[in-house]
Amino acid sequence: MNFNNLAELQILQLDNNQLNGSLPEQLGNVVSLLEVSTGGNSFSGPIPSTFGTQIVYPENSNFSQNLLSGSIPPSIFSLKMLQILDLHGNSLNQSIPWNLTQLTTLQIPSLSSNQFSGSIPTGIGDTVNPTSVSSDRNQLSGFVPAEFGRLSKLNVLSWALNNPSGQIPGNLYLCYKLQVFNLQRNQL
Repeated sequence: MNFNNLAELQILQLDNNQLNGSLPEQLGNVVSLLEVSTGGNSFSGPIPSTFGTQIVYPENSNFSQNLLSGSIPPSIFSLKMLQILDLHGNSLNQSIPWNLTQLTTLQIPSLSSNQFSGSIPTGIGDTVNPTSVSSDRNQLSGFVPAEFGRLSKLNVLSWALNNPSGQIPGNLYLCYKLQVFNLQRNQL
């Protein structure tokens, strides 16, 4: 697919087809894109490194349930209007980048069912209050960040099937809107 001539494209939905191969690098050149959704396919390889370099205002980026690998490209962290980043169900690895906390409009980071390792960035409590944080079924370790207690709009916190250590933060009672708190099958 060549996206170079689609300068006015705002919504790209390719979900639940049998598409495969790499996501095209030109995807990052569609400057008017507000939403991209490629979930439920067999795209493989990395998320294009150009995604986020020229796109101005995407609000929803769904790359879930593919065969994507590698790390989250740094260019994604320049998407200042991003509200939903759905990467669950891939084979993304390395650590969850600290830059995730720079996405101040991010409400739903869904990072579950990948191969992320390391710890959750502690600065997540400095974001604009996500409503859902899902990072279960990875290889995350370290402490459950106490900064989660500052997320007053948080409805869902799911960090099951990882390798955390330490205590459950005592300040989670400050998350008044918390409806789902899932830390099952960990070694706390």
